[in-house]
Amino acid sequence: MAAAAKKYRGVQPDSLRVTGTALALGAGIGVYFSLPFEPPLAAGPVCAIMLLSSLIFYWRDNRKKVFLLLLLGLAVGFSAATIRSHWVAAPKLARETGPVLVAGTISGLERQKGDDLRLTLTAIDMERPPRAGAPAKIRVTVRTKYEVLAIGDRVEMLTILNPPPEPVAPHAFDFARQAWFDRLGAVGFAISAVKRLESAPDRRIANAINRMRDTIDLKVRRVLTGPSGGLASALLTGLRGGIDAGVQEDMRIAGLAHILAISGLHMGLVSGILFFAVRAFLALIPPLALRFSIKKVAAVGALAGAVFYLVLSGGTVPTQRAFIMVGIALAAVMADRQAISMRTVALAAIVILLIAPESLLSVSFQMSFAAVIALVAAYQHLAGPLSDLRQRWHGPLGRSALFFAIILLTSIIAQLAIEPIAAYHFNRMSTFGIVANLVAVPALGLWILPWGILALVLMPLGLESLALVPMGFGIDLVVWSAHEVAILPGSVLLIPSFPMTALILLILAYLWMILWPAIRWKSLALIPAGLSLLVMFLNPPPDLLIGRDGGLIAVRGRGGHLLFSTLRRESFTRDSWLRRNAQRSGRIWQPEPVRCDPDGCVWRARHGRMIAVVTTVGGLIEDCTKADLVINLARINLPCNAPEITWQDIAREGAHAVWLGSEIKPLSANSARGNRPWVGRGE
Repeated sequence: MAAAAKKYRGVQPDSLRVTGTALALGAGIGVYFSLPFEPPLAAGPVCAIMLLSSLIFYWRDNRKKVFLLLLLGLAVGFSAATIRSHWVAAPKLARETGPVLVAGTISGLERQKGDDLRLTLTAIDMERPPRAGAPAKIRVTVRTKYEVLAIGDRVEMLTILNPPPEPVAPHAFDFARQAWFDRLGAVGFAISAVKRLESAPDRRIANAINRMRDTIDLKVRRVLTGPSGGLASALLTGLRGGIDAGVQEDMRIAGLAHILAISGLHMGLVSGILFFAVRAFLALIPPLALRFSIKKVAAVGALAGAVFYLVLSGGTVPTQRAFIMVGIALAAVMADRQAISMRTVALAAIVILLIAPESLLSVSFQMSFAAVIALVAAYQHLAGPLSDLRQRWHGPLGRSALFFAIILLTSIIAQLAIEPIAAYHFNRMSTFGIVANLVAVPALGLWILPWGILALVLMPLGLESLALVPMGFGIDLVVWSAHEVAILPGSVLLIPSFPMTALILLILAYLWMILWPAIRWKSLALIPAGLSLLVMFLNPPPDLLIGRDGGLIAVRGRGGHLLFSTLRRESFTRDSWLRRNAQRSGRIWQPEPVRCDPDGCVWRARHGRMIAVVTTVGGLIEDCTKADLVINLARINLPCNAPEITWQDIAREGAHAVWLGSEIKPLSANSARGNRPWVGRGE
C-alpha cells in the first residue's frame, strides 16, 4: 500500500518532461498575445533556430539541456502564434457600411430565435468594397425559413455591416481578436429578403453531411417536443438554435452550461460507451476474444465512432479539441500505453496549441484542460485507496455506492478546478453546481447518450422513437434538476472582474500543486496564490465607464453600484458592465449623484472631483473652466483647460474606463489591446 501511494505522489519524470514542454509552449503563446505590438514574423523562428543549435551543442549537459528545451518550447509557441496570426490575415471592415448589397456563398447556417438564421458567407462580393478589399468571411442575421437555404448556396441580400465588435471595456472579452483568427471581417443583418443566385454545387460529401444533420434534427424534434427536443438535437447534431432560452439560463446558473456544447465530456462519453459496447460484444464471441486483442479492436471502433460524432456535430473548434484528446487516448490504448495520463493530456495540449495557438485564450480550452489535469492527478493519487475499496465492497449495493461516490468526487474535483476560470470569464460561480452535476453527469453518461447512440442506429429503420422517448426522460430529469437548482436562494455567486494576471497566477499555483513531484515543495503554490489575491486587491474597478460610441456612460455610486446615463439603449454593453461589476441590475444616474441640463451632465465624484459630460458648445465652454475631466460629446473641438476625452478619442480608441484617485487615470480599450492586427482605430 505504501509503495502504491509513493508511486502516485506526483507526475513521473518522463511525463514531467512532456508536461514541461506543453507548459513552455503555452507560455510562448501567452507572451505573443500579451505584447502591446505585433512582433516581426522572423523573431520567433530565428530564436528557435538559435536555441536548437545551442541544444545540439550542449546535448550532453543535462541541466543546460533541460533549460534549453524549455526555452525552445517557449520560442516554438511564440513562433506558432506569430505565424498563425499572419497566416489568417484577411481584410476587415473599419466602420459601418450603411445599406450595401452583398453576395456570398453560405459556409455556415445556424438557427436563431423564431425564423432568424445566422449565415456565415465566404467568397464575398460587395457593392462598395472598402479600400482594403471585401472581407474573406462575414456573418449576417437574416429572417427566412431554415429549409429554404443550404450550405453551398450563392445568395444575395441588402445588409448593414459592422466591424467585429471591440471590447465593451478595457481588458474585457475581445471578440474582434477571436474574429481575426476565424478570418471573420464583418458582422451585420439583412434588411431585404435573401435571394438565391445559385444552388449549392454537387459536393456530395458536404451536402450529404448537412442533409443528414438536418434530417436527424427534424426527426428528433418530431418525437421530442418542447425543451427536451431542442436539447436532444443539440447533443446529437450540435445544432443549438432550438434550445429554449429559459433552459439555457437555468443550466448556466446551475453550472450545467458545459452540457449544452459538445466538448470533451460528450466526446469522452460517446467514445467510452462505444469502446465498452464493442468490447463487450466481442467478448461474447470466444474465437475472436481468444485470438485477437479485442481491447485494440474496441479502441478502433470507438475512434471511428468519435470521427462520426465529430462530423455529425458540426466539427466546431471545441469539438475538434475534444476529438484530438480522445484520439490520442485511444491511440495510447492501441499502442499498449496508459490511455489517460498526464503525458497523454500534455500531448493533446501540444497538438492543439501547435494547430491553433489562439485556443490558449478560449474558455473551453482552459476549462477542459483544467478539469482533465485535476482529475488525472487526483485519480493517480487515489488509485491505491480506490483499488482497496473495490476489493472490500463486493456486492451490488457496495459497487453502486462506490460508483456514485466516484461521480460525486469527480464532480467536486472538476468543479473546483474550473471555478476560478469560470469566475474570470463569466463573473459568476455556481454555488450548487456540484449538486446539479451529480444528477446531470450520470444521467448524461448512463442514460441520455446511450439512448441517443441507439436512436442514431435505429433512424435508418424508422424506429428512432423507441430510443428517443427514453432519451427524453433523461433530458427532462436534467432540465428539472437545472431549474430546481437555479431557483435556490444564492444559487449563483457574482464575482467582479479581475485582471488576467491574477488568473495566470492562480493557474500557476494550481499547476505547481498538481504537477510538482516532491510533496514537500507543493506548499510553494501558496506564493502565486497569495500574489493573485494581492493583484486583485491592488486593481480596483473603474469609477467611470464610457461606451464604444459614447452613447452609454456609467458612474460608480455609493456602495460601488454602477449608475447609467440611459436604460433604453446599448443593452448589451450595459449588461456586460453589470456582469463585470457583479451587479444584477442597474438604475438611471439622475437626480443623484449626477445633475443634468440641456448642455450636459455634471457628476460630483469622490475626492471632490467634478466630471462633466457635455453635449453642446455652450456646455463645453462653461465646463472647461471648472471641471476636473470633460467628456466632450459635442462633436466640436475648442481649447479646453481641463483634461478631455473627446468624441474623436472614443471613435478612435473605443470604450474608456477612468479611475479617480489622487490623480485621474483614463484607459481606453484599444490602448489596453495594443497595436495588433485585430485592433482597428477607426481607420
